[in-house]
Amino acid sequence: MTAATAQGVPPIFIPNPSPSTYPWPQGAGVYAWNYTCADGVTCAVSISGAPLCPTAVKSLSIALLNFRTGNFDLPTYFYWFSCSGGKENSFGFTHQVYSFSVEISGMTLQTTGPVP
Repeated sequence: MTAATAQGVPPIFIPNPSPSTYPWPQGAGVYAWNYTCADGVTCAVSISGAPLCPTAVKSLSIALLNFRTGNFDLPTYFYWFSCSGGKENSFGFTHQVYSFSVEISGMTLQTTGPVP
């Protein structure tokens, strides 16, 4: 994971090796949330009503950004998560921002803020 910082905002941890390999264009306006699950706690996450893991979720990062396509902005949510007992570093995204919802149980918000 790499940490990105903004003025006065704690680091945001997004599971990519460097800003040049983010799945969005450099300079895109990105806001991110990073959650973790403490040892011994069973945490669960559902994205738009579907559970992410058959077991417990260990970590979750969400990024909201606008893709610029010509004269049109395309809002997009990206998310990364890992599950206990396998399914490490899974990834997803959606352009359906108005129907996108997240239900989080037991996790702790570690960092939030803009990603440069």
